[in-house]
Amino acid sequence: MRDFRQFRSALLIGGAIGSITVPALAAVQTTGPDADSGLQEVVVTGTLLRDSDVTNARPITVVGDEAIAHIGATTLDQVLSQIVAMGTQGQTGAAALGQQDGNTFIDLRNLGPARTLVLVNGRRFVPTVGQLFVGTDLNNIPVGIIDHIEVLRDGASTTYGADAVGGVINIITRKKFDGLQLDADAGMADAGDRQSGHFSLTGGITRGGDSLLINFDYIARSPAEAKNDRLYGIAGITSASYDSAGNPVFTSGAPYTRGGVVANSATGIPQYTITGPGQYRAYAPSDNTYSPTDSNLAAADHHAVVNILANHEFSAAVSTYLELTYSHRSNSVPGFIPTNSENLAVPADNPGNFFHQPLTLLRYLTDLPAPVFASWGETYRGVLGLKGAAGERFTWDLSVNYGKSASTSEYYNQIDVAKMSTALDPTLCAAAAGCSVLNPFGPNSISRAAANYVLLNDTQDVGYKQTVVLGTITGELVQLPAGVLSGALGVEHRHESGFNNPDAAQVAGTSSVGLNAPTAGTLSATEVYAEFNVPLLKDVPGARSLGLDLSARNSHFSQSGSDATWKGGINWALTDSVRLRSSYSTAFRTPNLYEAFGGRLTSSYVPVDPCSAATDPTTVARCRAAGLGQGFTAVNTNVNIITGGNAALKPETSRNINAGVVLTPVAVPHLALSLDYYSIHVHRAIQALDPQYVLDQCYSGDATYCADVNRFQNGQLQQVTAIYGNIGQIKTDGFELSLSYEKPLADFGLASSGRVTVNATGNYLLRFDQQNTAGGEFTRYAGTLARNAITGSFPRLKSNLSLGYRQRNWQVGWTGRFISGMDVLGVQPLSAPLSDAKAVLYHDLFAEVGYRSATFTLGVQNLTNQPPPLYFPGGFDPATYDVIGRYFFVKASIRL
Repeated sequence: MRDFRQFRSALLIGGAIGSITVPALAAVQTTGPDADSGLQEVVVTGTLLRDSDVTNARPITVVGDEAIAHIGATTLDQVLSQIVAMGTQGQTGAAALGQQDGNTFIDLRNLGPARTLVLVNGRRFVPTVGQLFVGTDLNNIPVGIIDHIEVLRDGASTTYGADAVGGVINIITRKKFDGLQLDADAGMADAGDRQSGHFSLTGGITRGGDSLLINFDYIARSPAEAKNDRLYGIAGITSASYDSAGNPVFTSGAPYTRGGVVANSATGIPQYTITGPGQYRAYAPSDNTYSPTDSNLAAADHHAVVNILANHEFSAAVSTYLELTYSHRSNSVPGFIPTNSENLAVPADNPGNFFHQPLTLLRYLTDLPAPVFASWGETYRGVLGLKGAAGERFTWDLSVNYGKSASTSEYYNQIDVAKMSTALDPTLCAAAAGCSVLNPFGPNSISRAAANYVLLNDTQDVGYKQTVVLGTITGELVQLPAGVLSGALGVEHRHESGFNNPDAAQVAGTSSVGLNAPTAGTLSATEVYAEFNVPLLKDVPGARSLGLDLSARNSHFSQSGSDATWKGGINWALTDSVRLRSSYSTAFRTPNLYEAFGGRLTSSYVPVDPCSAATDPTTVARCRAAGLGQGFTAVNTNVNIITGGNAALKPETSRNINAGVVLTPVAVPHLALSLDYYSIHVHRAIQALDPQYVLDQCYSGDATYCADVNRFQNGQLQQVTAIYGNIGQIKTDGFELSLSYEKPLADFGLASSGRVTVNATGNYLLRFDQQNTAGGEFTRYAGTLARNAITGSFPRLKSNLSLGYRQRNWQVGWTGRFISGMDVLGVQPLSAPLSDAKAVLYHDLFAEVGYRSATFTLGVQNLTNQPPPLYFPGGFDPATYDVIGRYFFVKASIRL
């Protein structure tokens, strides 16, 4: 019943990015009273054929450059993240601690970045190697060069390649420009941080068929800190309960206090809290309140990008084009302390051990210099192409696309785990050169000499290269009674290579950064594809027009052989006001470089230990067999997760179904309404298992998973291994609603030249099921939050509604962004406090004024300073919710 109420509220609250999106059927945004009402023949995302933007059969969301200004976006991910079709399995600038590596990846339909293809002007952009993903880093594409963005919410593997399973994001840049334009903006969070400054300078000249455009874009942002009104970001929730009135209460922080907590070496149960040298008291859960004060919710970063676009016309039939991009980025994140420096095995003869017996000390080592993660990288991309006409009916395009990305990461003030063990043991330390005994019982107990002995700095270099040769020919094949049969043929060859070179300490796993094994590999593909638009009926009873869209692709991959995919669609205009559209497509995705060849890598995770206070008989028996005593309690707030590639992976296959109706009532001009159903089934899915699933299976399901679970000597979880594999199936389906309406006030009899606009879109998720083993049970994610607060969430409903008012030289607008409530995955909401997240509604405002050749915009995001919902276990989800809070921005654009 709750799901039906949420779906009904989608129709009431609406949904879309008012100033951001236009109807799903539109391919080019047109606004204002002087917008051309005629049909334009353009090539739209999802097809190689020329089609009218109004008659396009594919569900497309369009974002214009004006809309980008209205939301104060300085980076591409800020724009895309507000589109309701976007999932939360990617990585943004506001990410979980430890994931802020300066890269930004995004996905569609919660299918992950590997199944979302990002294009620039219809061509691939060189991938970037991140900590957790390989994909297109959106920071390399500045907003200042963007003309508009097309988001195809439909599978397009037959047109663009195997990785377009979830959809395609096509960034269309400016190509021809006369004059000089300066864009500048600044912003700041209500908390007084996250200051941003953005500067973009565009200059160009156009003479006939020749043009040159140069753009320089620079952005600098300070961090968003976990303090003041953002205390939710300092540390996770450690316990939750109900008070006498039935209200949930919770504690936050970590058991790793400033002085440390002594745990039983055999059971891992906390016993004493250290309060000073030789001083302690009995441990109590209320001691779990320590929070590091230097952690960030969003990293400080800098980006500088230069774009050059040129066209030269040799003749009326042949021209050449050039696209050059150079991008440089840097970022830094303080305060992240990996988990394997927290559980310290202290021998009896350590000089600070006044218990005089072996024990485990749980502590953040705040006596040591704060760890800092910093990275910087560069990206180069060049496209050189020829295009022209072959007679009156055909056009052709041939291009070479080369890209290279490289970055270096530095992990400062990390701990040499082997040297730490030596420094804790006076006997071993006496025999080691340069060693000074380390007293871990704090606070302020570690000497400078001991700190210098155990500290190290780690380095990691990564890189990626991509070369694409692409040729297409399109045109009109034959005249049929209902219209022209048009077709397109394309050939593409792609070669990619990448590497990850960590230093020796990471390769050996002796750094507190964790294990980070080298990666090296190459991939190549040669593909041939064809597309046809077949008109069947025109201007007959029951069919203003009826046509078929057919396409097929044959691919040969270096690591997995050959396969063919196909797509069929129908585009049926019953009348000028009603259009039906539907498609069925298949896809064949091979493992990307990281999935196939990625070395073992350590990341951080917040699990629920099944053995902690276990009551299920099977779980209790298995925990006892693992050496965990009665009353075992988990105290780890973070656990190391070992991920990595798998050379034995097989390709995954999928099918995509879309069906929708588009209404453009002739009786109601400027109104467009669409409703689309989507269904995606992925078979033999390439996926890293959820570490929580591995733990749950080990202790209550398939015991073979226990081989991937490691514990410290005291029983606390140390690491879980969850590398990529071919799991079972992923099934997701839902509905998307889009509405756009514009009305002059004069039509209401008012003496005004103003116009009101209404834009809405909503996505209702019917299902997202994942089968972690072939033939096994499905985990149902729809309407749930991830327990680890890292991999994102699956709200049933995401919707936006925008209202605007426009005069000739000024306009104002409001946007409401709604996310439905969710339950914590695997937790019974009726018995556990904080086991769900309440629905959230964000309010955004903007006002814009134009004066001569200048435009000025003022706005605020998250007007009511809505914090992210807190839940347990987990804390909060930075991938789904706004963690920055109220944010003010001002923009200016001047055309010279």
